[in-house]
Amino acid sequence: MLSQQHFVPRFALLAIILALFSCLIIANAAAAATTADFSVFPTSIKQGDELVTVTWSGIKNATFGDVVLFYVVPETALSGPLPIKDGIPEKKQIGFFKVFELDPQLTGSGQVQMPVFLSREYAFWIEYSRINGDSQKEILHWASVTDSHYYVCSAFHLAYTHRKEEYKLMYTTSESSSAPHWIHLATNYDTISAPSVALKNSTTDGFFPTIHSGTYTLQDMVESPANQTANWISPGNFREAVLRFPTDQSQLFGSDKRTSKLHDTPQRSLYYWYRVRDQNGIFKSQIYKVYSPFGLESPTSNYRHDTDVYLFGDSGTGFPWGFYTSTDQQQTAVLTYNTIAMLIDEKRANSDFTPTHILHIGDLNYSRGYSFLTEYFVQQIEPLASANPYMISIGNHEYCYRGQPWKPDWHNCGTDSGGEAGIPTFRRWAMPKDFQYQPYNNTNNCVNTQETQGYIRNKMRNIAYSYNVNHIHFIVMNMELDFTTGSAQFEFVEKDLKSVDRKQTPWVILSGHRPAYCTSQECEIAEPDNPLAMDVLFRNLYQPLMVKYNVNIAIFGHAHHYERFKPLGLTNYKPILDYNVNVMGNGKEEYLGYEDTIDFNEVNYQYENVQTRPVTRVVDGVDHIKSIAPIHIVSGAAGNEYNPPWAKYMRGIDGGYSDYHHMLPPHSVFRTQSFGFSHFRANQTHLTGKWFSNEHGSIHDHFVLENQF
Repeated sequence: MLSQQHFVPRFALLAIILALFSCLIIANAAAAATTADFSVFPTSIKQGDELVTVTWSGIKNATFGDVVLFYVVPETALSGPLPIKDGIPEKKQIGFFKVFELDPQLTGSGQVQMPVFLSREYAFWIEYSRINGDSQKEILHWASVTDSHYYVCSAFHLAYTHRKEEYKLMYTTSESSSAPHWIHLATNYDTISAPSVALKNSTTDGFFPTIHSGTYTLQDMVESPANQTANWISPGNFREAVLRFPTDQSQLFGSDKRTSKLHDTPQRSLYYWYRVRDQNGIFKSQIYKVYSPFGLESPTSNYRHDTDVYLFGDSGTGFPWGFYTSTDQQQTAVLTYNTIAMLIDEKRANSDFTPTHILHIGDLNYSRGYSFLTEYFVQQIEPLASANPYMISIGNHEYCYRGQPWKPDWHNCGTDSGGEAGIPTFRRWAMPKDFQYQPYNNTNNCVNTQETQGYIRNKMRNIAYSYNVNHIHFIVMNMELDFTTGSAQFEFVEKDLKSVDRKQTPWVILSGHRPAYCTSQECEIAEPDNPLAMDVLFRNLYQPLMVKYNVNIAIFGHAHHYERFKPLGLTNYKPILDYNVNVMGNGKEEYLGYEDTIDFNEVNYQYENVQTRPVTRVVDGVDHIKSIAPIHIVSGAAGNEYNPPWAKYMRGIDGGYSDYHHMLPPHSVFRTQSFGFSHFRANQTHLTGKWFSNEHGSIHDHFVLENQF
């Protein structure tokens, strides 16, 4: 009895101890949970080039399934209580980081920086989540970053017009299409930096009115994924203004008057500052710097600057995170933009104020229906494009879609735009208006009348145009629309080439997206079973024009490499793959089946007379070329990381293709699969071409053309 009486208290004591121990565990777990921290800084942004730092610590039992997720959400969704389990509605995912890649030891602490863009009516939503083996997601922590609306204008970019003293300025705003905006341009930074000024309704005082140039909506997108709500971000309203720079020293906007070291005469300012103001003179944007289109040229001198231009295609949009949906992410593109900016800064630091511009030869940002990529792209190029004219052409990834009206069998154009159908590019950019789209009728391969009306409704522009910059005349084609004989584009190019005054602009450069010559496996090259390929047709139509009118350089993108060809005359093209080639020790090639050994120049192209044959001499490793036949260049290595090997252009003895894809074909001078961009600089007598690698801006190809006029 005694022992039994003592047993009950002991059991009760044990229960009490266990209960206390359980409480202690729960308390410790609660304490551990409360020590976990997840934060972002800043929580509000005022301009698009800011970086948001995401920091976490004290996360217990971190796993390989932990991720930091980034979304864009409607700003209005943050005004009420925030649901924890399911997040918030209308989240549009833009990327993720795997925690173990940032914190390999899974310590529960880490940090990462997130680039943002000026998000207008949207906010950024960031989650720390855990994904289990069944792909079920648990949101552990969350935070948001909002747009302060301190600045309401972003994505500034410039373009040439047909007047030397003008630039066209384009940008995006979150304000309504009817809100009055003025561009304030001045040489005095203090004037521009003032929060408000007395607005003068006069371009002679440096105030330029803007016009609303449109927008586009989800309903304008024609196919998936572009027309899916989950992939859509409203682009805001687009504005345009024409900035006219003073042609006379007395007209300078401000007090920054100088004396030219070059001519010892009054000159225009070397650079200006600008920003957007409303009708009350209140600022609406941050301050931007733009370099004068005249540089050191003097109003009282006949001196003309060199023409300086950077050219590339197929760059894309770079950002440091992963993305669940298969689309193009080209982190190398950022290196291209930054390297070009570095070279421009170095040039100006060395007192070289030659005006510079960029020509982006198609496949701009590879958004392919995911509109947040477009927002990042225009933000990433803004340091370049807001200070220098940024000219563009249309590529397959801007335009191609299933229902496009012009789509012959030989034109390899599928769904490359992701359903955007070129609309974002038509609306956001404004190149010179040289070419007006001619709607198709039902006899010209138009799919149906509805599609024809779609062309008109979409206000297609930036299709084909030309412009002069001192010594160079540029022609920009659109190879996704009809360029065949009898088309409006063919007639435009021929008429334009006829009109060039070679005394004023001794150099002519023609550009388009898809190359006429290319030795990569990704090129659209004719083969015996497909003799009518796009490259053949383009050469048959345009090579005679380029030879007749002495085009100096034809530069293209599309193939993600760099390649320079010999000067090419007229040719009746027969694919190299038809030939059986043995390399001989005498620097020539023997084509089996032919009686004679054939010289390189005679195999792949023919010159109509001896005057068109190029003369090349090499000085210190640089090709100095005398030729009036065009040099074809592929410069599509600015960022896209898809890079197939070189084509196997030689036949083996057994008739099959050899593995000699690494050998340089006879009509190609230099090629590389490194990332980089082209640069041309021309005066009245010489044009220098270089290809820069993104690796520290090193030069991999270098040539000089000598003017033959």
